[in-house]
Amino acid sequence: MGIIQGEHPAAPTGRIPAWSYSSLKDLAACPYRLYLAKIKRHKKADKSPVLQRGIEVHEMCEQYIKGLVLEWPTEFKEWEDEFEELRGLFSEQKAYPECELAFTRDWETTAWFGDNTWARFKADCIVQENETSYRLIDFKTGKKFGNEFSHSQQLQYYAAGLSMSFPAAEFIQAEMWYLDQPKTPKLNKSYTREEITLFLPKITERGLGLTERETWQATPSDQSCRWCDMKEFCEYSV
Repeated sequence: MGIIQGEHPAAPTGRIPAWSYSSLKDLAACPYRLYLAKIKRHKKADKSPVLQRGIEVHEMCEQYIKGLVLEWPTEFKEWEDEFEELRGLFSEQKAYPECELAFTRDWETTAWFGDNTWARFKADCIVQENETSYRLIDFKTGKKFGNEFSHSQQLQYYAAGLSMSFPAAEFIQAEMWYLDQPKTPKLNKSYTREEITLFLPKITERGLGLTERETWQATPSDQSCRWCDMKEFCEYSV
């Protein structure tokens, strides 16, 4: 079947009240995928092995930082020192694993599933270094090369969320740790509050573009359809 463009009468309609960075990526790949997941609320019965492993690794990282897992797995031996440091910082109440940041349209903090929730960011770990300096860390089980732009943009969005949630934060060091590739350098970005103020309007614009959208056309392609977890519900996949 062919592509359904936005102005086509067959294009489905609806509104999605809240967005995240991953939903912006899905929108860019194929708006119809978001329609199936967020409006029709289809759920894939079985997660892909890659996705399932990513979930399990993130859960293990959180549990180790919190002291719920006592031994660090040999699979990630090269990262033991970094996670031992995070574990110590957690015990000092300076590290916050799996930190949920949710906001209204005015960038005021709110509940993760509140009636007025408009944006959501889940940081794998936030570290408070002092009163005005923070670190934001994201754990990746995928590759770095070829994803630098997307990952850099994700860190920028998450840094903006951290700055809105922690008003005292004047400096943010955002880091991407590639756990499956210990010899791959971390992706490091740093931001001041003044810099975040400059790019926050663009982030707001993109968020509004999703939450104010009403039509969800299908834009199938070999690349987007291959990894789409809504493929089994989609009559337009290739």
